[in-house]
Amino acid sequence: MSAPHRPTILVAPLDWGMGHATRCIPIIQKLQQQGAMVVVACPSALETRLRSSISDVSFVSLRGYEIRYHRHLPVWFSVVLQARKIHRSIHSEHQWILENASKQGIQQIISDNRYGLWHPDIPSVLITHQLQPIAPFGGRIAARVVKYFMRKLLKNFTEIHVPDHEGPNRISGKLSEPFDGLPPVKFIGPLSRFTQRLEVLTQPRTMLAILSGPEPHYSRFFHDMMFLAEKENRRFKALGWKVPEGATEDEVLLNLSDEEFATEVSKAEKIVCSAGYSTLCDLVALGKRAEVFPTKGQTEQQYLAVRWMAE
Repeated sequence: MSAPHRPTILVAPLDWGMGHATRCIPIIQKLQQQGAMVVVACPSALETRLRSSISDVSFVSLRGYEIRYHRHLPVWFSVVLQARKIHRSIHSEHQWILENASKQGIQQIISDNRYGLWHPDIPSVLITHQLQPIAPFGGRIAARVVKYFMRKLLKNFTEIHVPDHEGPNRISGKLSEPFDGLPPVKFIGPLSRFTQRLEVLTQPRTMLAILSGPEPHYSRFFHDMMFLAEKENRRFKALGWKVPEGATEDEVLLNLSDEEFATEVSKAEKIVCSAGYSTLCDLVALGKRAEVFPTKGQTEQQYLAVRWMAE
């Protein structure tokens, strides 16, 4: 009797911080439980992080967008300056999937915010909580321009999966509001690698910084929070995926397993983080509050921070 056929599914997270990679962990685990063979396409930094949480997957190297924030400019303007680079990356990854889908035996694509990873002959799902990114200025006119470009980016996917609850009380709020001209949109619930809250004693006078995002914000946030901890006379720890610029290896806990990460978060008296969407979903899953510091000029985080602090 022949073995049952195992579909091969490609999962590809964006390299804009670690959140896109970590929220793919429960997706990969679910696919494996359903009997699929999973191929993960990502840069080496994301591979290192994912290998600590998943096994029995194949990795293929796929260059990321490699976005870097300018030290003295608002995030939105830094991104605008890199628009041509992002466009080239989207075009390059689309050519890559056209050339490699058959070689890898790919039968379905799950892309986390990588807009070029769709194939005309293969079911292609895009995961995103930003159907309507917030423009930094321009009001209704800017909103219409954003919708125009989002339609162009999203139209070739078979489906769009939003990692949030449906309804007005969703974490992502108006960011994930569907509009006309999109492929079918499904709300699949918040994605987090954590499934239960830990019963861990809180350690008094402690501060934990969760580091995320591109440079230089990543390193600047580390040093700002270390200074804040000293000012408040708190014992300081930081969780990250690489050593911040100007820091040493013994000053940050790197690439912790999910269990170790959850333990550190659960026992911290005070948690500080940026307002990255995946980080907020992890905190909700662990039942922890945090003081959020949105990245300056990043409209998504500024919006999410206001919603988070109002709850």
